[in-house]
Amino acid sequence: MSMNARLGIVIVVMLGLNLASLTVESLNNAASGIISAVSGSGTLYNQARSVAVEAESALQDQMTSAAELQASADSMTAESDTLKAEIAGLSSENEALKASADAHMAETGRLSDELDKSIAMVAEKSAELVEMMKPVTVDLAGETLTVTEAVLATSRRISQRTADAVSRNLDSMSAQGIPFVGVDAVIGSAAADVDNSCENLKDLNALNRALNPDGEEDANTAAVCDASVPSRDDIWAQIKDSPAAAWESAKAAMPEMALPEYEMPDVWEWAISKF
Repeated sequence: MSMNARLGIVIVVMLGLNLASLTVESLNNAASGIISAVSGSGTLYNQARSVAVEAESALQDQMTSAAELQASADSMTAESDTLKAEIAGLSSENEALKASADAHMAETGRLSDELDKSIAMVAEKSAELVEMMKPVTVDLAGETLTVTEAVLATSRRISQRTADAVSRNLDSMSAQGIPFVGVDAVIGSAAADVDNSCENLKDLNALNRALNPDGEEDANTAAVCDASVPSRDDIWAQIKDSPAAAWESAKAAMPEMALPEYEMPDVWEWAISKF
């Protein structure tokens, strides 16, 4: 085989491997081996075939590597898509949590405002209650007293007068029972009772004015205080005119006492006529 033929074969082989040699480093090495083989010894065909097998093997290795790389890239892309989806989900959850947090913050603000209003209302009512619980003072006969003090002072005075009246009436009963002269004891006791009753009503009216300044005075006060006790002569005149009528008048005035029935004898009429 001539040198030109050998060079032709080399050129054909190089053209066949030219594409791979441009992109794959191992194919370039294979092409370099072919060139070296042309200038050496042995069968050119076998050398070219050996180079082609090596080139094909290298190409398969590169394709396998490329496929593995592609699979790895696809896997990474899938993982990336999964991560993107997870990130999107987390972002949505984060937005939902943020919205929930904002709603809770708004509700907390509303409750805080209501709490402030409630605290202010409680403080206001507490102040009103404290004011209401302060002792109320009244003017009782020119003296400033609490309501309790005014009531107690009035009740003590009335109580004392009542006790004095009871003691006085009991102590004077014997004197009142003395025939003829006992009428003076009766008149004195009655006058003291009228005076005590008048003072009691005055005290009660003063207490009523203190508690109710716009109230009207009890009309009984004037009637009691203006009452006049009959004189000794007036009493004896009534007894002389009709002792039975006087007794019936006493019974009517004291129904709760259940005074007994009496018939005045003629001798009583004669005795009374002597006075």
